Amino acid sequence: YLLARLYIEKKNYDSAFDIYKQIDKKQNTKGSDLFSFGEFVYRDGEYKTASEVYKFLIDNYKDEQNTPLAKLGYAKTQEALFILQYNLSNPEWKPYSSLQKIDGNEINPVIEAYEEIIKTYTHSEVGIEANIRIGILQLYYNNNESEAEKYFKHITETYSTSKFASLAFIELGNISLKQAKLDAAEKSFQSVIKLSRANAEDKSFANYQLAKIFSFRNDFESARKNLLSVMGNLKDNIANDAIELSILLNTAKNDSSNL
Repeated sequence: YLLARLYIEKKNYDSAFDIYKQIDKKQNTKGSDLFSFGEFVYRDGEYKTASEVYKFLIDNYKDEQNTPLAKLGYAKTQEALFILQYNLSNPEWKPYSSLQKIDGNEINPVIEAYEEIIKTYTHSEVGIEANIRIGILQLYYNNNESEAEKYFKHITETYSTSKFASLAFIELGNISLKQAKLDAAEKSFQSVIKLSRANAEDKSFANYQLAKIFSFRNDFESARKNLLSVMGNLKDNIANDAIELSILLNTAKNDSSNL
């Protein structure tokens, strides 16, 4: 273990991988240490090595406890590698009109990997997360809103108690907002706030989006109430955006009252 940890500290993950394989074989840990190593490497952004770790687990431990998570991890590394390549081809400074179209040969294998997980682990959280990932790929990389909607709605309608339901509602709300369907967007974001399993960050984002919707309707008082709930936690990632929007709304409200 000590040698493996030294390799990890030096970010020599390939050598650490070799050591963990030896440890696993000697101690018969059934891939548990390897899985933890793969998760660590994935979080550190070393997707190629993480992919190799997950693939090794899938090939050598077909029926172990971590097999479903290893399959999900492998699919997520393929998605991460695809996104890295996409971002290299489409840097942020490029205008939207010059963005390269997605090559089906690049994105389809990722979607197919998630589809296979859905078939195998249909009603598990692993399968539900695979639905979310496909929806996000369809929405933000294939620009296919209708296809994305199918996956998000499948979660909200079939697995409303899942921890991924709040994200599905958020993405449905984002799609409706993009399509200028304010009532549908409001319904989706309100659903996030009502969910008992929605995390604080998702609820803050939903309140922020609701504030924008109310501001579009010139309902500044309702917008202010939603923003206050976001600004109550300054550690939240979206708190600064909420403060900026609050300032703009106060200006707009004062301007309208002076007319």
